[in-house]
Amino acid sequence: MTDDDPYDLVIVGGGPAGLTAALTAADAGLRTVVVDESPELGGQYFRQQPPPVRARGEHRPRGRRLIEQVTSRGVDVLTGHVVWGVDEAGSLLAAPLSGSPTRRIAGEYTLIAAGAHELVLPFPGWTLPGVVTPGFALHTAVVNGARLGERVVVAGTGPFLLLVAQELLRAGVNVIAVADEAPVTPTPGSVCRAAGHPRQLAQLGSMLATLARHRVPWWRATRLLTVEGGADGVRRAVFSPAGDDQPRSVAADVVCVAYGFKPNSELPLLLGCECRPDPVTGVLAPVADAAGRTTMRRVYAAGDGVSIGGADLAMARAYLAAADICAVRGHPLPAAAVRRRQRTARRLTSLARLNSQLFTPPVRRAAELADDVVVCRCEAVTAGSIRAAAVTGWYDLSGVKASTRAGMGPCQGRECTVAVTAITQAEWGDRAVAGAERDALAPVTWSPREPVRPVRLASAIASAGILPGDRRGHEARGARAESTQA
Repeated sequence: MTDDDPYDLVIVGGGPAGLTAALTAADAGLRTVVVDESPELGGQYFRQQPPPVRARGEHRPRGRRLIEQVTSRGVDVLTGHVVWGVDEAGSLLAAPLSGSPTRRIAGEYTLIAAGAHELVLPFPGWTLPGVVTPGFALHTAVVNGARLGERVVVAGTGPFLLLVAQELLRAGVNVIAVADEAPVTPTPGSVCRAAGHPRQLAQLGSMLATLARHRVPWWRATRLLTVEGGADGVRRAVFSPAGDDQPRSVAADVVCVAYGFKPNSELPLLLGCECRPDPVTGVLAPVADAAGRTTMRRVYAAGDGVSIGGADLAMARAYLAAADICAVRGHPLPAAAVRRRQRTARRLTSLARLNSQLFTPPVRRAAELADDVVVCRCEAVTAGSIRAAAVTGWYDLSGVKASTRAGMGPCQGRECTVAVTAITQAEWGDRAVAGAERDALAPVTWSPREPVRPVRLASAIASAGILPGDRRGHEARGARAESTQA
């Protein structure tokens, strides 16, 4: 496909949302392409196991079936391609990981289903070997069937902790404890709201039963203070139980820390979509209506890249976005099926909001970090360096970034932006933040620049005529298409 012969729909992301949208659009007769950075479809949630591991017990077979359906419908698949920019005509620029020249991918409609990043919050010892995120732990032990550690602790906050522990236990990992910062007793109002989600309560019961069978303690209102160890790895984790002045120390060689997720909003920002900050993390996410329409014409967004809600909600939203595109293209889907997905999306959105209220990540605690704690490990920037930059005249995040190089490493700030923002805002205090604004975390406003993801230089320049563009290409192509239809 070229700019002169575009796809009907270009989907960025091959996880649950992207696959659902691709299947829906293809079944309606739309020419569709899925672009994903990973070498295989599935995303993190439906990541496929190697055949020898799958033979011992398949992990999430629903994902395999969905991938098979998508590939059997004639959907073009570009795995191993990093979408790093957009050209003047609005075509997406995708660089193969192999180092081949960048490709232009043009489509009448674009659906961004790029998912989310794990929310990483620094603490003393978080850079030690053996401190891992849930994604790494699950990929290592569950997907690849490899050894994770001898004594594994799962800590942080959120219902995802129990799911991670359950999956690790089923994979044969020796989980010795689960520590959740959330309060021990939920409010009466939250109990009433939770009662409206019997399926999820049953899943919670199943996870707790798994922990009980393996005699794994579930510590509530217990904060991870620090991880101790050395160059050879983790030796112990130290916790602070609520109402107890005496810290609890646990011997471990792996500490899996989970504080939730944050939307991957780089591409919507680059395309000019209006984005709003999450009230807890400050991370920007695209503004999208119930049908996935963003503020940019012909650009849609769905899944955890819009708001965090899990795979089922991401799939429901992606179906609705694809259904809206199909209807505009003259291929309406059955009204009953659309209404069913709308009900599902409303129900799961309510559950996601409840989880967000019950399991709030301790973002602002980053402001309490000691000066010598590394916050940006790509560039080895400490909390003290960030504080020094914030109080010497750098009254915006871009200035702090330029002064300290925080966020300029290989991860491009995906791990440290939330913590850098919290530390900077705390240092600004009354100098730059007044009134009610002090009650909310300042939005993470580091502007995405092409390439939004690291790519080989040869990939970016090898194709003649490919130059970074701006957001006007989508507007221009949309206008040309509307003129043609008229």
